[in-house]
Amino acid sequence: MIKITGSKERMKGNHCFMEGRFEQVPHSIQNYMKYRVMSGNDLNIYLFLYRYDRNGYSYAYPTINQIAVETGLSTKTVKESVKNLDRLGLIRKGKSSYHPNKNVYYIDLPLSLDELTKQLPEKVIADYEERKANLESEAQGDKERHENHLAKIEKVNKSSTAAINKTVSSSEDDYYKQLEEKAERKMLKDLKAMGYKGNCD
Repeated sequence: MIKITGSKERMKGNHCFMEGRFEQVPHSIQNYMKYRVMSGNDLNIYLFLYRYDRNGYSYAYPTINQIAVETGLSTKTVKESVKNLDRLGLIRKGKSSYHPNKNVYYIDLPLSLDELTKQLPEKVIADYEERKANLESEAQGDKERHENHLAKIEKVNKSSTAAINKTVSSSEDDYYKQLEEKAERKMLKDLKAMGYKGNCD
């Protein structure tokens, strides 16, 4: 497994933005992911095309092979994702007089959440709500199990503390009892030495 040491620099607000080495991406693109109409591969290609959208032309024009090499995907996957991005209205494929032998890609702004959900099938939204409810239920179950576990640990700790205190108390009683018996034996011994004739047993 490959392990890479990261930059350890916060990305948001980084000076690199000011140097033109970053592209800003709307948060709304995540909505396409959460409703599962857009895959991770689709997002990969969308961001790649967005990066290579030329201001002078207002479109990107890499070949399928170039997209595949730069995104680490197969040409088959690239073609499928390009079709899906087109269906989702995130890109538009066309031709340009400047590049007549190439497909060009117009990269469009993602819809807002309200705009997107108005166009999604009811089943897609229902599936999302079901997944969300299931995950929230699992999280609640995990929380309850954790709380029960902590309660059991606290109960065991209290029992252990009580047992230890009882043992300590018993040990102290035995200790003082032994001191009393020792003192009594010494007193009887001293009385005998003084000639006391009473019952010293």
